[in-house]
Amino acid sequence: MFSEKLIETAVNWWSERVTGKCTHDNGDRSNTSTFAGLFADLMIEPTNDQSIIDTYKKSLTNHILKASGKSNNLCLSCDYSPDFILSMAAKEAGISLHNYPWKTTMLITDKEIKVSEGYGQPYQTIYSER
Repeated sequence: MFSEKLIETAVNWWSERVTGKCTHDNGDRSNTSTFAGLFADLMIEPTNDQSIIDTYKKSLTNHILKASGKSNNLCLSCDYSPDFILSMAAKEAGISLHNYPWKTTMLITDKEIKVSEGYGQPYQTIYSER
Protein backbone atom coordinates (compact mmCIF):
# COMPACT_ATOMS: atom_id res chain seq x y z
CA MET A 1 0.00 0.00 0.00
CA PHE A 2 1.33 3.42 -0.92
CA SER A 3 1.47 6.28 1.57
CA GLU A 4 -0.90 9.20 1.22
CA LYS A 5 2.01 11.60 0.56
CA LEU A 6 3.46 9.33 -2.14
CA ILE A 7 0.12 9.10 -3.96
CA GLU A 8 -0.43 12.85 -3.60
CA THR A 9 2.99 13.52 -5.15
CA ALA A 10 2.30 11.24 -8.12
CA VAL A 11 -1.18 12.67 -8.70
CA ASN A 12 0.03 16.27 -8.49
CA TRP A 13 2.86 15.58 -10.94
CA TRP A 14 0.51 14.12 -13.55
CA SER A 15 -2.13 16.79 -12.97
CA GLU A 16 0.42 19.51 -13.74
CA ARG A 17 1.16 17.83 -17.09
CA VAL A 18 -2.40 17.20 -18.24
CA THR A 19 -3.55 20.77 -17.66
CA GLY A 20 -1.53 21.74 -20.73
CA LYS A 21 2.11 21.76 -19.66
CA CYS A 22 3.35 18.62 -21.40
CA THR A 23 5.99 17.85 -24.00
CA HIS A 24 5.62 15.91 -27.21
CA ASP A 25 9.21 14.85 -27.82
CA ASN A 26 9.90 11.38 -29.14
CA GLY A 27 13.66 11.87 -29.50
CA ASP A 28 13.57 11.80 -33.30
CA ARG A 29 14.92 14.99 -34.86
CA SER A 30 13.69 14.33 -38.42
CA ASN A 31 11.39 16.86 -40.06
CA THR A 32 8.52 14.37 -40.02
CA SER A 33 8.86 13.80 -36.29
CA THR A 34 9.25 17.50 -35.57
CA PHE A 35 6.01 18.24 -37.42
CA ALA A 36 4.26 15.36 -35.64
CA GLY A 37 5.30 16.90 -32.30
CA LEU A 38 4.12 20.34 -33.36
CA PHE A 39 0.81 18.90 -34.54
CA ALA A 40 0.42 17.05 -31.22
CA ASP A 41 1.09 20.32 -29.38
CA LEU A 42 -1.79 21.90 -31.30
CA MET A 43 -4.09 19.11 -30.08
CA ILE A 44 -3.50 19.97 -26.40
CA GLU A 45 -6.63 21.26 -24.69
CA PRO A 46 -5.30 23.26 -21.73
CA THR A 47 -7.49 23.70 -18.70
CA ASN A 48 -7.35 25.72 -15.52
CA ASP A 49 -10.87 24.72 -14.50
CA GLN A 50 -10.37 23.67 -10.88
CA SER A 51 -13.37 21.32 -10.87
CA ILE A 52 -11.91 19.37 -13.81
CA ILE A 53 -8.50 19.24 -12.14
CA ASP A 54 -10.04 18.11 -8.85
CA THR A 55 -12.03 15.39 -10.62
CA TYR A 56 -8.87 14.20 -12.37
CA LYS A 57 -6.93 14.10 -9.10
CA LYS A 58 -9.67 12.18 -7.32
CA SER A 59 -10.03 9.72 -10.17
CA LEU A 60 -6.29 9.12 -10.51
CA THR A 61 -5.96 8.72 -6.74
CA ASN A 62 -8.71 6.08 -6.75
CA HIS A 63 -7.12 4.19 -9.65
CA ILE A 64 -3.70 4.23 -7.98
CA LEU A 65 -5.19 3.03 -4.68
CA LYS A 66 -6.97 0.20 -6.47
CA ALA A 67 -3.78 -0.84 -8.28
CA SER A 68 -1.66 -0.55 -5.14
CA GLY A 69 -3.76 -3.19 -3.43
CA LYS A 70 -2.31 -5.71 -5.87
CA SER A 71 1.37 -4.76 -5.73
CA ASN A 72 3.94 -2.51 -4.04
CA ASN A 73 5.10 -1.35 -7.49
CA LEU A 74 3.25 0.58 -10.14
CA CYS A 75 4.25 1.94 -13.53
CA LEU A 76 2.27 4.80 -15.06
CA SER A 77 3.32 5.58 -18.59
CA CYS A 78 2.57 7.35 -21.80
CA ASP A 79 4.16 6.34 -25.07
CA TYR A 80 2.16 8.31 -27.63
CA SER A 81 -1.00 7.83 -25.59
CA PRO A 82 -1.50 7.18 -21.88
CA ASP A 83 -1.78 3.75 -20.31
CA PHE A 84 -5.07 2.40 -18.94
CA ILE A 85 -4.95 4.06 -15.49
CA LEU A 86 -3.97 7.48 -16.83
CA SER A 87 -6.47 7.36 -19.68
CA MET A 88 -9.31 6.32 -17.37
CA ALA A 89 -8.58 9.23 -15.02
CA ALA A 90 -8.50 11.66 -17.96
CA LYS A 91 -11.72 10.35 -19.47
CA GLU A 92 -13.54 10.53 -16.12
CA ALA A 93 -12.46 14.17 -15.73
CA GLY A 94 -13.06 15.20 -19.34
CA ILE A 95 -9.38 15.85 -20.09
CA SER A 96 -8.02 15.24 -23.57
CA LEU A 97 -5.69 12.26 -23.98
CA HIS A 98 -3.54 14.57 -26.13
CA ASN A 99 -2.56 16.45 -22.96
CA TYR A 100 -0.13 13.72 -21.84
CA PRO A 101 3.61 14.00 -22.41
CA TRP A 102 5.05 11.53 -24.92
CA LYS A 103 7.59 8.91 -23.92
CA THR A 104 7.11 9.42 -20.19
CA THR A 105 7.25 6.80 -17.46
CA MET A 106 6.63 7.06 -13.72
CA LEU A 107 7.85 4.21 -11.53
CA ILE A 108 6.23 4.05 -8.10
CA THR A 109 7.40 1.81 -5.28
CA ASP A 110 6.27 1.82 -1.68
CA LYS A 111 9.16 4.21 -0.88
CA GLU A 112 9.80 6.41 -3.93
CA ILE A 113 8.73 7.82 -7.26
CA LYS A 114 11.02 8.13 -10.27
CA VAL A 115 10.10 9.79 -13.55
CA SER A 116 11.61 9.71 -17.02
CA GLU A 117 9.95 12.52 -18.96
CA GLY A 118 10.64 12.35 -22.68
CA TYR A 119 12.43 9.93 -24.97
CA GLY A 120 15.61 8.51 -23.46
CA GLN A 121 15.59 10.87 -20.50
CA PRO A 122 17.19 9.63 -17.29
CA TYR A 123 14.98 8.84 -14.33
CA GLN A 124 14.71 11.60 -11.73
CA THR A 125 13.58 10.87 -8.20
CA ILE A 126 10.69 13.20 -7.43
CA TYR A 127 9.79 11.67 -4.06
CA SER A 128 11.55 9.45 -1.58
CA GLU A 129 10.70 8.19 1.90
CA ARG A 130 14.21 6.80 2.37
